[in-house]
Amino acid sequence: MLTLSQDTAFHRIMSWIRTGTSKIFRLGGPAGSGKSYLIRLIAEEVGMDDCLLITPTGKASNNLIKSGLTSHTIHSQIYTSMAADKIEESSLTSEEAPIIYDINAVTYTLLPSDALHKYKLFIIDEGSMVGEHLLADILSFNKPVLLVGDPHQLKPVNDETVFNECDFYLTDIVRQAQGSPVIWLSQQILNGSIPTGVFGTSQVRHGAATLDELRFADEVLTDTNVSRAELNQKIRPLYIQMRNLKDPFAVGDKIICRTNQDLKSDNGFVLTNGAQGYLTKIKNISDDRLIYNIVMTSPELGDFAFPGTMRPELFPVAARPAKIELAYAITVHLSQGSEWDNVIYVLSKTATRSALYTAVTRARNSVLVTLPN
Repeated sequence: MLTLSQDTAFHRIMSWIRTGTSKIFRLGGPAGSGKSYLIRLIAEEVGMDDCLLITPTGKASNNLIKSGLTSHTIHSQIYTSMAADKIEESSLTSEEAPIIYDINAVTYTLLPSDALHKYKLFIIDEGSMVGEHLLADILSFNKPVLLVGDPHQLKPVNDETVFNECDFYLTDIVRQAQGSPVIWLSQQILNGSIPTGVFGTSQVRHGAATLDELRFADEVLTDTNVSRAELNQKIRPLYIQMRNLKDPFAVGDKIICRTNQDLKSDNGFVLTNGAQGYLTKIKNISDDRLIYNIVMTSPELGDFAFPGTMRPELFPVAARPAKIELAYAITVHLSQGSEWDNVIYVLSKTATRSALYTAVTRARNSVLVTLPN
């Protein structure tokens, strides 16, 4: 059963596809408005094989795959890429210093405009993370583009948002989300307020989270990498035995992969930047503990076996392990495209309303927002 705004959006989008009045249709909506369901409905109406469903991140793509849809990252579909062994000049000033490689030295080449001719429609989920430059490349394939996203979330990094306005904005909250304290709180934030108090399973208050609350949370979010590092060091002893805390990683640690890798889990999911799990096996394979052979287990994605490091910049492309980090706490930017049952957000004095809204809507069941004193 569609909401009134879902039904209206569906018919407007199908009319746009038939008439071809413009290259792009921006479908916006807040958390709980049923955007994902509309994606499936439109893809089924047009024909699954005739739609290219793409996302700006591998993490978002895996989320769609989990729901039974075929999805890819934008970069994997419209570009070819080549990484280069570019050496940072600063690392050559001392004979004793290690060589540092630029891990961002990747050249992306746009495919010819007819390379994706078999598709009738491009559908982009998590469209708020797509910037102007990336959208221009997508439009070069001369296919209608349905851009779906939440314009209230954080904007793209180092680019301008393409979601300044929507062709249609979903206003109704779907029945399954009605009554959710998380959705109610997100609506208050959109209306310009941050109410304090207890709201069902959720809470907004001054004062730090307790150790019991940190232990209960499935993920802790914060605004800066400095705060993230501090929180990881605070939370890690709640899970790891004292004798193992001297090591950067130990069995049981919650980690996140920060680079896209060309490998799959035993369940068939690709290891992407942002994929999280728990270390179930770990072995040092270098005396300086720069490389580990690990197995990362994700309840949703399966087991990934791969070499990992905290310092990928020390390795040339051909031998570069995946970058891994502790993930008891992560930044709000890094959380986009993910959801957890229970979330804590440690709000900073410099946080924006978009950051607050994005953090709150990462929670499915409960969220605790701690305000700065």
